Amino acid sequence: SDLDEFLVALSPSLVQPRSDPVQPLSVRGAKAKGLASDRSVVVFVAPSQHGRLQFTVPGDQRRLYLFGLPTGVQVQMLAQTAAQTLNSNAAGTVVAELTKGARQISLQW
Repeated sequence: SDLDEFLVALSPSLVQPRSDPVQPLSVRGAKAKGLASDRSVVVFVAPSQHGRLQFTVPGDQRRLYLFGLPTGVQVQMLAQTAAQTLNSNAAGTVVAELTKGARQISLQW
């Protein structure tokens, strides 16, 4: 499930110390909190029917996890100049691949 994948992204090993520290992510726009590991960006948004947020990918993260959205909402993602439409699942979650080298990400729902 997406939640299991998310937990593994944040803590890939329960036995050994983490080799990829988690750092805070500055999120602008909607009321949200974010963090980044070496591989992933995770954003938790406050529940709302509509919102807009932006953040800068701090490194070479290739996956985005977005939590707290309404079920089945369309999310427009603009990464540099590439745009795509994503849909939240029944849990209000979006999992998306980030384009290599894309630094500025904008999301709107």
